Amino acid sequence: MLGKTHLLGGVATLLAADIYEKGISTDIPTAFACIMVVLVGALTPDLDKPTSLIYTKIPAGGLIGHIINPLFIGGHRHLSHSILGFVIFAWLSHFLLFTYVHLPGLNVQIIWISYLIGVFSHLLLDSLTTEGIPLLFPLPFMFGIPPIKALRITTGSWVEHLIVVPLLILAIGFMFYHYYPILLH
Repeated sequence: MLGKTHLLGGVATLLAADIYEKGISTDIPTAFACIMVVLVGALTPDLDKPTSLIYTKIPAGGLIGHIINPLFIGGHRHLSHSILGFVIFAWLSHFLLFTYVHLPGLNVQIIWISYLIGVFSHLLLDSLTTEGIPLLFPLPFMFGIPPIKALRITTGSWVEHLIVVPLLILAIGFMFYHYYPILLH
């Protein structure tokens, strides 16, 4: 999936999780931080791709992308798109957030979970593509939803642009409209 699809998917997944939990009671700064980190999390697995959207949003991102890229074993959609990669991102983000973020009033636990929701949404969306994801990396098996590859979406295709993206926008709008009392709790 493309970066914009991952951003929308991250927001939609965060809203769905909040609705499922019947609205997590939090303050406005923490809620704002949750939205920001879910966006970062939704792009994080693509750190293994030097041309990723996440690099285009930061100064000298192209250079940083080319420096970081060799750290990922196997290139794009390998380590960072697996359960092992998810665990590494979870551990590293937990370490960074709980060690270095000491802002009074922010619920770091909720912020961390929001980041993980973003990473999870990325993996879920990429599993819908024809390429699938190497969920059990380093084992050489690709997993996709549905299991029949011919029924999956090609990244950047008209299906993504004209069906997936509009559906995610509609889902976000529906959740805001229908569940706003829960979301604003």
